[in-house]
Amino acid sequence: MTFYLPDLKPQLRTVIGGILILFSISAHSTIADEQWGNWYGSTGMAWDLSSNNAQGETLMFACHGGAFRIRLATPGYRNGLTPDNAISPVTIRISQSSYGTGRSDTSQDDNYQQLFEQLKKTTPNDTLQWVSSPLTSALFSANGLAEAMADTDYQDCIEHP
Repeated sequence: MTFYLPDLKPQLRTVIGGILILFSISAHSTIADEQWGNWYGSTGMAWDLSSNNAQGETLMFACHGGAFRIRLATPGYRNGLTPDNAISPVTIRISQSSYGTGRSDTSQDDNYQQLFEQLKKTTPNDTLQWVSSPLTSALFSANGLAEAMADTDYQDCIEHP
């Protein structure tokens, strides 16, 4: 026998509705992002970390599919820029030091490993900036990034499918 909420007594509808909301909230809370300073996302063997700046841009670092990936989303580039679709090679500037990435966002070369290791060493006072053509981003705060990346290493990142 099938019951529809409109056919049930008002008190029973309220109880069932409350239970459904409770399950919905519980399910959402188990997949919610974690927060580290200005960075949010999930960590583990495969992870995604993001940060927003005052210009509405989002800088993302990810580790999945056997590669360390970087991406920038802006109001003008909603689908995001990666080293694959940027006109020129992408450089990530950490404060005053620059780290080139080459032309592929899935590269597993020394440039990506060097960038990964430097991101893990950032301090709350450091800033990050995406530099490439067609655009250079505004600054992002590194506050919390090293903490978010503390339990992962480059080898685990590129070896995880």
